[in-house]
Amino acid sequence: MKILYIGTPHIHDLWKEGKNPSHWLYGACEMEEEGHLVIWEQERYKLFNDFKLIKRHKPDIIFIPNLNLQAHILLLLSTTLHSIQIPIFAYLHHTPNGNNKIKKVLYQLLLKGVTHLFFLSELTMQESIEGKYIQKEKSSLPGWGADESFFSKITYHNGSTFVSTGKEQRDFDILIKAFQTTGAPLKIITCKSHAGSNFENLPKQCKSIHNIEVIITENSSDVYPQMVHAMANAKAIVCPLQTDK
Repeated sequence: MKILYIGTPHIHDLWKEGKNPSHWLYGACEMEEEGHLVIWEQERYKLFNDFKLIKRHKPDIIFIPNLNLQAHILLLLSTTLHSIQIPIFAYLHHTPNGNNKIKKVLYQLLLKGVTHLFFLSELTMQESIEGKYIQKEKSSLPGWGADESFFSKITYHNGSTFVSTGKEQRDFDILIKAFQTTGAPLKIITCKSHAGSNFENLPKQCKSIHNIEVIITENSSDVYPQMVHAMANAKAIVCPLQTDK
């Protein structure tokens, strides 16, 4: 079977080099290992990008590991209207945010074009079904999880520093306040900004706090080996999440 993967092919390159775990590819590695031809293509915010890829590769199915409705609007409309007959399988990472009636109807229309949606959590799947974005029979929770073979090769050391490597909906204010109070050593590794949150001011915020080190990296999969090394040598990993998210 010829499978057109539309996502971030660079992650596949990093996985082959042993730098990233396979679960970032959401099963596409396993499809390849089972003998299917996986064509690795980059997702782009260009209206006709998907059509060009389909014309070039003529796939049997399309697999999208992180479905962004805006990036695939024309493709999904075409499958909804049956002008394209290729089955689409995709992961939906978040419940669609149909915060007004027009937006909700549009999302419902677009998701009709997906053959099957995979979810990362029971909650997200249930919210999407109850919001009538997707039918129950077209949804499933495949048991996606960490690449154990990747992590089993890492050498661990019992360090004394706590490490925070996250970037999504992180409450760094409460984290910094807690470690400033306790005096325990903390290393924060994050990017400049992510999903509307800006972290560029964190080094300045922690400059006078002797027990907190802040490292700002690129928002890229290439920095994962650096984070893995820090986590493997940490006392513990801390994950401060915003309660309203």
